[in-house]
Amino acid sequence: MAFPVIDIRDTTSFNVSIDVVGPALMPVYVSHNNYYMDSLLNRRENRENFDFQKGIGLRNLYMMPGGKALMVGVSLDFDLFFNRDTRKSKELMQRWLLEQEQDKYIDHRFNGIVVRKITGLDSADLATFMKTYRPTYEFVQSFATDWEFYQFSKDCSKSFLTDQAKDSTLSL
Repeated sequence: MAFPVIDIRDTTSFNVSIDVVGPALMPVYVSHNNYYMDSLLNRRENRENFDFQKGIGLRNLYMMPGGKALMVGVSLDFDLFFNRDTRKSKELMQRWLLEQEQDKYIDHRFNGIVVRKITGLDSADLATFMKTYRPTYEFVQSFATDWEFYQFSKDCSKSFLTDQAKDSTLSL
């Protein structure tokens, strides 16, 4: 349908849409990353490596209702017991997976968005600050509350800015 521009009375509310019936699409829901769900999924996918024990271990063979063990046995994985290379590679994989999980936890707690809000640092200083003051997993775990951890980050940023100011005056 053609409409002469002169005949359009109100150009701010002129409807130029086309009424077409098309196939209905299923809705798509997008959510942000969830550290806890990612961690559970990682543990489930790598259960064999996370549950690895050095070849010998106690296992509950029969469970009664209520979770009490009726019989306990000793299992021995001969391949892991006699094959040192397999055992070492499983130990290394387990250690690597645990380190990856701990790094992701640190990234979850000490992330750029939160640190920028707490410290007020801009992108250049923020990257340097986050690299210099990246905490260890054990250190992050040592705080009882998020508030204490964030307060520590804020105090560190003050120290960082003081050091930055000293460095800039020394280079002049």
